[in-house]
Amino acid sequence: MFPLCWIDSNDCLSAGMEKKRKEKETRFLVTFKKELNETASNIRAAREFDDYRAQIDKAFEEFTFDYAKIEDEIRAIWVKIVKAHAEFIVETKQQIETELQDEKEREGEQLLGIAYHKKADEAIEGIIYELLQTEIK
Repeated sequence: MFPLCWIDSNDCLSAGMEKKRKEKETRFLVTFKKELNETASNIRAAREFDDYRAQIDKAFEEFTFDYAKIEDEIRAIWVKIVKAHAEFIVETKQQIETELQDEKEREGEQLLGIAYHKKADEAIEGIIYELLQTEIK
């Protein structure tokens, strides 16, 4: 059998251990680099997620502000409508009361006119009757 190492066996052991140590360090560095890349990727993804979330929050805030502004405008319109409606009701009631009062006055005047007409008719009938009586005699 040929010796595996042409140098002293201690040197051979030392070289083998050195080789294993370097392989171990290389595996560690490769693993560390892989994990570091994954972590960096995760950090980038987290930053992108935070950026997207910030954009969504900003869009939602703008939407909420615009929605509140429009709701305020709608409320102002409804307030005007309610105020106009209340004024309309007051004016309508006043107009109805005025018309009812005018109707009562008109009705009273019509009755008075009918009464005067009746008296005038009676007076004319009386005059006609007297004239007829005087002519007949």
